[in-house]
Amino acid sequence: MTTSQQTEPAIKKPFIILIVVCIVAVCGIVYELLISTAASYLLGDSVKQFSIIIGIYMSSMGVGAYLTKFINNKLLEKFIIVEIVLSIIGGISVLGIFWFFSLGGIFFVFVLYFLTVVIGILVGLEIPLVMRIMEKTFNLKDNVANVLAYDYIGGLIGSIAFPLILLPGLGIMRTSILIGGLNLLSALWLIVKIKEFPFRSRYLIITVIFTICLIVGFIYAKPISNYLEQNFYRDQIVYSMQTPYQKVVVTKYKNDIRLFIDGNLQFSSLDEYRYHEGIVHIPASFSPNLEKVLVLGGGDGLAARELLKYKSIKNITLVDLDAKLLDLFKNDKLLTSLNNKSLKNKKVKVYSKDGLSFLKEDETFYDLIIVDLPDPRTPELSNLYNKQFYDLVQKRLSKTGIMVTQATSPFFARDAFWCIAETVKESFPYSSQFHINVMSFGDWGFIIGSKIPVENRIDDIKIDVETRYLDSKLAKNAFLFGKDVIKPEDIEINTLFSPVLVEYYKKGWASWE
Repeated sequence: MTTSQQTEPAIKKPFIILIVVCIVAVCGIVYELLISTAASYLLGDSVKQFSIIIGIYMSSMGVGAYLTKFINNKLLEKFIIVEIVLSIIGGISVLGIFWFFSLGGIFFVFVLYFLTVVIGILVGLEIPLVMRIMEKTFNLKDNVANVLAYDYIGGLIGSIAFPLILLPGLGIMRTSILIGGLNLLSALWLIVKIKEFPFRSRYLIITVIFTICLIVGFIYAKPISNYLEQNFYRDQIVYSMQTPYQKVVVTKYKNDIRLFIDGNLQFSSLDEYRYHEGIVHIPASFSPNLEKVLVLGGGDGLAARELLKYKSIKNITLVDLDAKLLDLFKNDKLLTSLNNKSLKNKKVKVYSKDGLSFLKEDETFYDLIIVDLPDPRTPELSNLYNKQFYDLVQKRLSKTGIMVTQATSPFFARDAFWCIAETVKESFPYSSQFHINVMSFGDWGFIIGSKIPVENRIDDIKIDVETRYLDSKLAKNAFLFGKDVIKPEDIEINTLFSPVLVEYYKKGWASWE
């Protein structure tokens, strides 16, 4: 007999271990997603962060698997120790990441990757240890098949539960603590179920103490996360929620109400009217027949507020992916004071749906389509600025229809702006560009794509509705660009199979960070 066989308690009910395998697999995949999500939220560039974190995590798991060759006895006890240590480190990992980020400095990056390595190693220890624990219960063929099957099932459960249930329901910090608790409970369950386990009382006390600590942490996770998150924003946070799609934060200082999505400023109430007057009234002034309007994005209702100033408009269809964001701007008194309760207006029909899917299914023809979406900082968002998307938009325009899209800053991200302009030009018979000075963002650009020419009608622009900033003269001048922002040579268009826009965007804004 080997030393490990002499010291290992017999596993009389193998399903006990297999269920634990499934649980730890759920925890393992969720830890990976938690760290990647936290890194994406704090550092931006989700594709880059997920790729780096997953690469480090997987290689660390390999290191953990390799280290098990040096563990020769007391396998079950050491597996339980791994679960206890993992529950604490994994449970507080997100708290640690956010805390060190709030302190600032390069040390945060070290902590981020250090936690990734440590958790990856601990997760990598689990499955090899379980296989060796089960050696006396199953033959090699059945052992490998059973353990890996339950491991893969757990991975599937974790990967589905994280985006659909855990993150939107609990938020990132409580999810981290809950998953740490699952690791701890799996250890506790083994201690209770396996009567022959040595030092049962000692490990029972340890797991119970740590369980209580995690429960307390779960209860107070919200005020802790609010305290840490407040350090990321200049003004007082009044709303903070994690939706299935994004992190939404609203701040307030005196009369300045600001919306942030995934840490990026979307508007300031001090000057948002400049942006929304530009994106609505300039293209609307070209429309000879303004009755049906489609807004893609614009879940804050601010573009709809401007559209409702036109008596000729009979209905406005607003499509935004995030139902929770729509509900916030539809019902909250602070925010409805900004959009004048536009989302509750009888003329406005609101749909919580992906804009791309809506365009594919919709059969209505619109006189004006406003594309008011976040900047193309990720490949997913870039798909809403490519030729295939604009082809769909063009098909939904009436014979005299006009589309306008926000197109980031022609000054800060010149290549990205003109990439969008060239892409629109490929999809529409006519196109044009204009820009507005929005104090919170600087010089901001917009692209018009239309079925009727607009360039030769710029001198005839007339703003007839009530505005705070825009008038006819300013609207005409908005089409003039300085020499430092004119289109550079060799700008490619953005397509589904060649998403060049993301790199143009990153390169442009990187110079100003």
